[in-house]
Amino acid sequence: MSLCLKKLSMKSSSKYPEGHGLDTQMPSGVTIETMHVPGLHWGKDRGYVNRVVPTNPSETTCCLFVHGGGFVNGSPNSSYRPFTAQLAKHSGLVFYVPDYTLAPHSQYPVQLDQVLALTRRIRKKYKDVVIMGDSAGGTIALSAALKEPGLFKRCIFLSPWINLNASPSSYRPRQQVSKNSVCGDPVFQGEATTVARQYRSSALMYLGKKNLMKKAPANPAMASDSMLRTLPPSLFMVGDRELLRGEILDFVGKAQRVNRNVYGQLYDGMWHDWPMYSDGCGSQSVKLAKQAIIQITDYISKGWGVLPLGTPTVSIFLQEGEDIRRKSSSTSRKRRRRRSRTRGKRTRGSKRGTPRKN
Repeated sequence: MSLCLKKLSMKSSSKYPEGHGLDTQMPSGVTIETMHVPGLHWGKDRGYVNRVVPTNPSETTCCLFVHGGGFVNGSPNSSYRPFTAQLAKHSGLVFYVPDYTLAPHSQYPVQLDQVLALTRRIRKKYKDVVIMGDSAGGTIALSAALKEPGLFKRCIFLSPWINLNASPSSYRPRQQVSKNSVCGDPVFQGEATTVARQYRSSALMYLGKKNLMKKAPANPAMASDSMLRTLPPSLFMVGDRELLRGEILDFVGKAQRVNRNVYGQLYDGMWHDWPMYSDGCGSQSVKLAKQAIIQITDYISKGWGVLPLGTPTVSIFLQEGEDIRRKSSSTSRKRRRRRSRTRGKRTRGSKRGTPRKN
């Protein structure tokens, strides 16, 4: 995992526009078909839908996946291609991944309407549709579930951007201002106020109107209790190092007070969108990324039972000790060796009859 953290601290480049370390290997037994649907085309070679098909897929349930990218970047053919292929293989469901219109080409509610229109289209073929989204795609997916809850069987939100107002006070506990920091989100590096300003700008580019910051479902953080009460069964997943950790957990707690079908999961030591780094950035696999994929595919396929109403509950997935503890500084290692030698001398001294203080 240490190699992953090192790669995450590297700046994006023309070769790695989405950042370093994301999974690139396509799983076997999955085919990807390109669909063109009315109303989605928005530019040269843009506006398609990837249909990700595993071997012997379910004929009754499928998943619509809304990709992230801060509303201004990303596509189904980027790092989401191997990620959705992996999810399709393990869940046994066909995944539909739309290349929705990015800002500033179009603004809200165009993206939301495109996702809802595609959902209605695929519901003609499938009895049940599960919706999933990550990051800014999680925003759009959550907006869709809040606006038209009856369209979806279940929802999964991976590292969703819930509060588009981008609060520095919420970000500050998980800011990472140094590449060598052992805490904070390595995906969103920088001081909290600066990062919040940048992402609020992207949100405004997507929304188009500042007053939409105060309205749901455009800004999911503003959802009322009545909207949360009708939210379909939902799983929210967040890494403990994430910049968005606070706002996600706040939303889960708020929703669980009125809805017994909302689950929250917190993954120790993990960063934004960590399941997309399950191969360990080319080294040893990230175990909690693999575990998260298992949880995602299990929930997509079967769903879970209800929780006690009014009791905020979050499941915590811990790393194995070696994943964190073996990354110690040279200074710490030297200090431990000195303590070990000192204990050895004291023990030998006591055997020679050296007086010992009580």
